[in-house]
Amino acid sequence: MHDHEKISLSRPMGRTRWRRLLPGGILPVLLLGGCASVSQPPRVAVNPTRFEHARYVEVTYTAHRPPSIRYLETLPAPAHRSLEGTCRPRSQPDRLQTRGVWFWKTRRLLTQARDRRRLRQEMRRLGLDRLYLEVREPLGTLAPLLREFETRGIRVVALSGEPSDIDHPRRVTAVIDAVLDFNRDHVHGFSGLQFDIEPYALPGFARHKRGDYARYARLMREIRARIGRKMKWSVVVPFWFDQVPWKQGSLLAFVLRQADAVAIMAYRSRYAGVLALARPGLCEGQRQDKPVYVGIETAPFPDEDHFFLTRREFRRHLRSSPGHLDLAGRITMADHWVYHYEVKGSALSFYSHPGRIGRLLGRSPAYTSFAGWIIEGLGDEGGSHENP
Repeated sequence: MHDHEKISLSRPMGRTRWRRLLPGGILPVLLLGGCASVSQPPRVAVNPTRFEHARYVEVTYTAHRPPSIRYLETLPAPAHRSLEGTCRPRSQPDRLQTRGVWFWKTRRLLTQARDRRRLRQEMRRLGLDRLYLEVREPLGTLAPLLREFETRGIRVVALSGEPSDIDHPRRVTAVIDAVLDFNRDHVHGFSGLQFDIEPYALPGFARHKRGDYARYARLMREIRARIGRKMKWSVVVPFWFDQVPWKQGSLLAFVLRQADAVAIMAYRSRYAGVLALARPGLCEGQRQDKPVYVGIETAPFPDEDHFFLTRREFRRHLRSSPGHLDLAGRITMADHWVYHYEVKGSALSFYSHPGRIGRLLGRSPAYTSFAGWIIEGLGDEGGSHENP
């Protein structure tokens, strides 16, 4: 992504759709000790230093991908109740509600007329009126794109964010300045700014979460100061931010006090499940009189199998060779482990249930804060964001 035709905004190469499942966000099939036969995965390198400093190790198996390893000091905490409590739903019929889509593959829209046409058709079919478009390209090149969508009644919101932004606040302020400059120079400008900054996706977050959250909170205050009242801005948050203590409340409440609105990633494939995840955020928005958007997932999600082992248990699965330490073979239900859960992709995404999407978009949770729906993964078969 680049500034408005002038300043290069350095970005990491590529972006992964982070799973947004922790803490308390796992959709588990829990077992506490151990029988299934499965194919042998490839050997995976183990970091000796991080392994020796860890108390536990998490091994995740995903279809058609190598196993992944995380080194932990503690086991995942079970889901707990919201720090913000509950509220009584109150409808507000006159609140403007929107239907939008997050779209990360901006370069495709710039270069492929067929992709632009397909996106417009999908948005028309679902009644979507807002496009959250990642601003990675020089903003001047996006002017024809904004004109094309806005003349068709679709408002475009500038979308930006990387987990590492908490360590590079100037990168974020450069985006803000670029968008404000663009709007001053163009008739068809951006209708707002949205930040999707996920510190929990940083390497080593489990060991440094307090410091990472502190830098994230500081960045939210800096964004508020930089934008002021020049433009509406919002923040994408996971549903479990209401369970993260911050100051005298939760991190969710803090973010809502800074931003003009939030969008909650409530990734489940049934309305009742979506509403259950979004309810604490909708209640907090109702208390603060702030708009809350609810995000749903439509891209394919693979099933995942998670095993948590003590360091001693994990050591039994290692194979050493000169200069290398590898995880050899697959951990199974028959092995020794302390904690296990499965994540069913079909329970998180509407990809396997396309008929439910239209029905869900036609519903409005009865909270005064509810501002509309945002779809993730529309037309995204690969489940990942665009590489620049």
